[in-house]
Amino acid sequence: MTNGNRTAGRSLIRAALDIVADYWTILLCRELYIGARQWSHFMAWLRVSPVTLSIRLKQIVKAGLVKTTSNSGSAGPTYELTQKGIDLFPFQMAIREWQLRWHPREDAFVTPWLHACGQPLRCYSVCHVCGVEPKEGTIRLVEREATLYDTKTSPRYRRLSSRTATDGRSKGLQPPRVVELWGDRCATIVIAALLRECHKFDELERWTQLSPATLAQRLRKLQIMGLVYMRLYQQKPDRFEYHLTPAGWDFMLPTLQLFRWAERWLAGGSRPFATHLECGQPLTADLLCKHCNGPVRLDNTHVDPRVLQISDRTDETDLGRSMSLV
Repeated sequence: MTNGNRTAGRSLIRAALDIVADYWTILLCRELYIGARQWSHFMAWLRVSPVTLSIRLKQIVKAGLVKTTSNSGSAGPTYELTQKGIDLFPFQMAIREWQLRWHPREDAFVTPWLHACGQPLRCYSVCHVCGVEPKEGTIRLVEREATLYDTKTSPRYRRLSSRTATDGRSKGLQPPRVVELWGDRCATIVIAALLRECHKFDELERWTQLSPATLAQRLRKLQIMGLVYMRLYQQKPDRFEYHLTPAGWDFMLPTLQLFRWAERWLAGGSRPFATHLECGQPLTADLLCKHCNGPVRLDNTHVDPRVLQISDRTDETDLGRSMSLV
């Protein structure tokens, strides 16, 4: 049902995931925040086919994260972040923080951001009302539908590709674990259901609307990654519940940042979807620097050019070596 440019009856978090829960979208946003503006900038570091890159760039332009401008004498359009795309930066930094906390593997490239205070960026979330960091057991999610602006997207459930996509900035070309997770639309929707305390298989199936085979596949993937564990609740026949590990629950914090963005850009400031039990108020999460407690935004952070240049030279060497072995 539509009314002008608004659509009723769609979950706000699902609509947000339809935009951002995509492997290449996350990496494209990373490159845009670093400073990529031309087609060649993306091709230099993302091991992506021209067809896939073209499709994904069109999608983020259509979603309003990026706009294009044409320059005389240029080989192609220039891609510039819109305010909608800029406001997604705290979410990107929240998933980066998850990577640093739970899976800091040395071969995965993590953008070397510095905060305005001069320290390497590490961040945390606090309740906007009481200033207390949300912990497990202190957040109550509210299941509701929202009236949305036209997001120009539709629900997208992608199969797992048999061909692993690669990130040219990471040693071995493999992406950070958090990109693998948030880039899997089905996996993120399963985590969202578990955060809403759907624990039994049939409950997860109803909430996610995934097929039993796809749901079972994603649950197994999340178990292997250490984000979900099984608990026996019935014998003869054996039946299990699925629960999030501490690393799995910590996906709540990027989710809060994503929801704050979605409230502004997809629903025009609708009621928050969670209550902070510490203060009893609707939960809106602020992302702060761990060193100075200042807000984290794109305009008060910058990439450490020394670290980025060293990483770039290393990756170029590794890429040349890997290509020579093919």
